[in-house]
Amino acid sequence: DQSIALSWLRFELSAVGRLTESAKIPTGVPEYPMIDFPQITMLIVGERINTSRKIKGELIIEKAVQERDAAYIENLAKTQVEAGAHYIDVNSGTLPTGEPEALEWLTQVVQNCVDAPICFDTPNPEALERALAVYDVKKGQPFINSITAEKKRYAEVLPIVLQSKGKVNRQYLRIEIGRA
Repeated sequence: DQSIALSWLRFELSAVGRLTESAKIPTGVPEYPMIDFPQITMLIVGERINTSRKIKGELIIEKAVQERDAAYIENLAKTQVEAGAHYIDVNSGTLPTGEPEALEWLTQVVQNCVDAPICFDTPNPEALERALAVYDVKKGQPFINSITAEKKRYAEVLPIVLQSKGKVNRQYLRIEIGRA
């Protein structure tokens, strides 16, 4: 199913390795920047700032984002960085309305409280564009976590990724293309 978003493991850790010759993007898929971290063998992405996460059965993150509870979000970001996260993933995709505004707000809150770069987890081009517009590249290169192999979405999101000089992980794109 091409509509499945590319994503990291749903927990806290994600391994990123170098591409081997056999893992290259299939012919006909446009080239785009790939994340490359030669100094580390595992990329740790803190994924707790996600509106779909439930805590004791409640959508507490979603509520914090809707109510713009910056202190709660800041605490999540700081805790993850202190635990060793290289990137902080932000996702507001389950909001019934206002994902672009929410992702923009999350970007500002997270980058104002930690020095880690942000991993943007949205296939929504408007949300991604708004978040990247306020992103401080001094924090590090932005990482786009969700880009689907669905042609329409790919065509909408890829130019934004290229313009922002953001990175995506081609290994996950290859997996999703392989399922198509």
